[in-house]
Amino acid sequence: MLSIKQATLASKNFLELTFISIRRVTDHLFRRQPAAKMIAIDELTIDQVHDAFKSGAYTCRELVGAYIARIKALDQQGPCLNAITVISSSCLDEANALDEHLKEHGSFIGPLHGVPVIVKDQCDTKDVPTAYGNICCVHTPTKDATLVKKLRDAGAVILAKSTMPGNGSEHHVMAFC
Repeated sequence: MLSIKQATLASKNFLELTFISIRRVTDHLFRRQPAAKMIAIDELTIDQVHDAFKSGAYTCRELVGAYIARIKALDQQGPCLNAITVISSSCLDEANALDEHLKEHGSFIGPLHGVPVIVKDQCDTKDVPTAYGNICCVHTPTKDATLVKKLRDAGAVILAKSTMPGNGSEHHVMAFC
């Protein structure tokens, strides 16, 4: 039988090996993206994103594409984290519009210009299906929630929706369905 100290050490080693394995898988998957520009998206700041847009290092569409590739590599393939319920079908169009605005006007729409954002499935988004964490409530809202509207007005790109725990949504499901 293992002591508590041995069990803790074994658990820590397991977690470290798991992290290293996940990192190797994602590194391998990202190297296999033939046409995509390699954008290091770990720990990017908004200022770094805006500087890259201004310098032409990459476009908003390329940044959104890099995040979509990461979601596919970690959430839908590879370790299958199952944290994203849906990727917005219009996020690349939104990114293109922001790129055009920057090209034409030389300025950002707002302080979050081109920043990809994932919102909880609890937030109504006019172009992305919403379920409030309950498959029985799936619908596509006709207007954005106030939070989503403010994000879009500031220039953010609504990239996807994340899952919600069952316990976290039960009160909201009853109110919205």
